[in-house]
Amino acid sequence: MMRTFLFAWILFYGLIAQAQGQVVEQVTLQMKESKEELPSVKPFLVFAQDKYAPGDTAFFRLYMLAENEKAIPDRSIFTLKLFDRSGISVLTQNIPSEKVGVANQLIVPESLLPGVYTLGLFGDQTTNFPNYSQELIITGVHRLEMVASNEPAIEFFPEGGHIAAGFVNRLILRANAPIRTCELRSKVGKVASILFNEHGLASIQFLPQPGESYWLQYEERGEKRTIALQESDPGQLTLRVYPGPRRKWILDIMGSELMSKKKVFLILVTHREIIFGQEIILDEKGRKQIFGAPDLFPEGLSEFFVLDADRHILAYRPKYMVPKASNKIDISGIPSETSLRQDICVELKITDDVGNPAVGAFAVSVINNESVTKPLITPDPSVVLHARSFQVDWSGSSEEIDMEMIANQPPLQLIEKYEKPSGSTNLSLGGRVYYKDSTSQLPYLSTILIYLHKDLIQYEATIEGNGQFYFPKIYDFLNTDLVYCKVLNKGREISGVVVEWSKNSGWREVKAKRAYAPGDQPDEYGIIRKQKKEIDNSYSFFLKKESGSDSVKNPNAYLEDEFQEADITILPKNYTPFETMREIILEIIPSLEFRVRQKDSVVRVVLMSKSVFVPQRYAEVNPLYVIDGWMTSDTRYLMKMSPQEIASFKIINDIGKLDRLGDLARDGVLFIQTKNPERTERDLTKNLLLLNGLSPTLNFSLRFPVDKRVPDLRTALYWNPQFRTNGSGTAQFSFRTSDVPGNYTIRIMATLDNGHLVATEQTFIVRFK
Repeated sequence: MMRTFLFAWILFYGLIAQAQGQVVEQVTLQMKESKEELPSVKPFLVFAQDKYAPGDTAFFRLYMLAENEKAIPDRSIFTLKLFDRSGISVLTQNIPSEKVGVANQLIVPESLLPGVYTLGLFGDQTTNFPNYSQELIITGVHRLEMVASNEPAIEFFPEGGHIAAGFVNRLILRANAPIRTCELRSKVGKVASILFNEHGLASIQFLPQPGESYWLQYEERGEKRTIALQESDPGQLTLRVYPGPRRKWILDIMGSELMSKKKVFLILVTHREIIFGQEIILDEKGRKQIFGAPDLFPEGLSEFFVLDADRHILAYRPKYMVPKASNKIDISGIPSETSLRQDICVELKITDDVGNPAVGAFAVSVINNESVTKPLITPDPSVVLHARSFQVDWSGSSEEIDMEMIANQPPLQLIEKYEKPSGSTNLSLGGRVYYKDSTSQLPYLSTILIYLHKDLIQYEATIEGNGQFYFPKIYDFLNTDLVYCKVLNKGREISGVVVEWSKNSGWREVKAKRAYAPGDQPDEYGIIRKQKKEIDNSYSFFLKKESGSDSVKNPNAYLEDEFQEADITILPKNYTPFETMREIILEIIPSLEFRVRQKDSVVRVVLMSKSVFVPQRYAEVNPLYVIDGWMTSDTRYLMKMSPQEIASFKIINDIGKLDRLGDLARDGVLFIQTKNPERTERDLTKNLLLLNGLSPTLNFSLRFPVDKRVPDLRTALYWNPQFRTNGSGTAQFSFRTSDVPGNYTIRIMATLDNGHLVATEQTFIVRFK
């Protein structure tokens, strides 16, 4: 707080601090309300490697940081989607995030074609943050080459957002294609030569004359081309920020004579807070120069806005100051060279800028350089957690970061209005129930009951008067499950209704901006992965364990165990064969009644009470059918089954047992095991709702073949997403090299207990000796 007051006092040389104007006060209040309504939460996804092949397991660590650079305190669910270049989702899974983050994985589908995919992460309704995405490269046996895009060959960005005639302007240019030569020209000839750096960025200063037109002339693939610059608008302002004398900063607000004596407002925003606001009166030429103190900008990201009385943005300039205090990761125990199948022990230590130990958690991978496509970059939380998202390589120099920040589109609003997620995770269920006869209304206080097959869990929710229903977040199951549902009123099933599930299409699609196609050059990683699959298959005959019993498994066993044992068991093979299910029910199966009502088959279980404490009742609707592990209430499907394909019938009619499953089994349960469970699954799962559960956190233990005769073709030698330092800031881990020689990289991302992230890398060589 003291620094803020001191900073505001010395911010502008020659100006006396005054009370903020009404415009600044309104913006300050609006920004505070926005921060409370939409707190910034930012995810960080750190993958074990940058490149994967179809069928690979992509391990990752998910960090969630709040605006105060602390881990979020609550448990949240996030939906992870993988999009192809057309914006179509090819993979979806739900991930829980705890306070300390989560380690997880996604299985790259075997069917994916090589290319650059976009990974989108979406928050649930309880955690709001701008949607996050990053690229995921899927490779094959050939290297990927960039396909021609619709982006212009050169883009230009004036510092401050506009070009002001009559003043020295700075222009940032970005090349999206290989450019051999480039010049800034006007009708009088060449104004300046332009040389792009290795990142495709260039910076020039020039003095545009009023009424003069300027253009870029460049050579691309042997052809000369031109791009016209935007012309200066006398009704616009621009803002330049550059070093001045005595280590001061110069803030240069420039316009034209049309802006003479205009009142504007200059505000400085840091960490989504206004730390200074000042009313400015432009001079006769529409210009105002302000000298700022040496410590004008705090560490991290700051943004200058020039506003008019209606709070419209007239000029904008971001500025990033590299933090003075920095943490460092020291690595010891890594030899510069080693041989195949060698054990290596590594020690890590985190220290601050003066050498004091720091405490935190690591995510570490050791991978072949063929699976590394880019350096591991530490995002600065003070920048990334800002309301705006900048596409910047924060590992560059101050000058490079400055150019990259200007080469981002300026904001349209001072306080950007992010949409709250309109969709929901796949764990949120909802929909509508209605009669096929639209004139009928559902009975009052009707409910819908859903059952998760794999997890033996049932949920019940009330149906509103308009037929809508909604299940809150379901935290209780993992992986993928199929949902069976029943509509009930006072515990009795309602027939003749339609359940219409709401589709989860509310997420904004994240489309890949870049597309890659396989080239002619081989990809070593893709080749190794392909060879490893072939070798694994060839050794699988000797490595897989012998199967146990050849007896047929009962797919209903897991649910039958809920009732201890069946009340009635019938094996059709012990009886004279019958042609239809109607005959076998009427002639063989006891406690099961059958009749036809209005051309519909009606089956009733005769319920029994075997305890004086359980009142007798009678079945009112068809029983629950469990056929080869799948639930259904479709009696017509039962009646179409062939008795010759049925292995057993089992009936639960004891009311005391049935009450264990509540309303789900109120009218009895008929278990049927067939001789062809694959067909049953194919038939019955078509009408069940597929629900993606949570992806469980895995135990990332190091595995490698012990038998020397089995090839070890691992290119990822080690991955541990979450292990902590001790009190002295040190930690250790061990790994073993494989049979794949080459250059390897140890990549380390550390999360300090104060929320900051630190990254480092180190390489070594594995040789065949």
